[in-house]
Amino acid sequence: MESIVDLRRLRSIQCSGSIFSNIRKDMRMPSDRRRILELALESLENKKKQLEAEIADVTRELRGKPDKKELQTTKAPVLKRARFSKEERLRRSQRMKAYWENWHKKKSRPKQG
Repeated sequence: MESIVDLRRLRSIQCSGSIFSNIRKDMRMPSDRRRILELALESLENKKKQLEAEIADVTRELRGKPDKKELQTTKAPVLKRARFSKEERLRRSQRMKAYWENWHKKKSRPKQG
């Protein structure tokens, strides 16, 4: 019997632009109650965010990981680029030229087998 009543109510809904305007007035939630529920939901969502933040802090502390704020305040050490003298660059260049020359010679040798 309930399904027949529900079908009759659904058929009586009129289509219009707003989401809530197409529901018959007897099916609408009172605006005061709706506003109270919206505020309650907002409050619960804020509490949920606070609890999630506290849970994250506790788990982070248990795992021994630092907080994001702590990570931002500590600066990473600046790595200085190695500077080579002109002579060192020349020696490296000669070594690499010899290395690649040897590599190409080995590669171009015909395989015996």
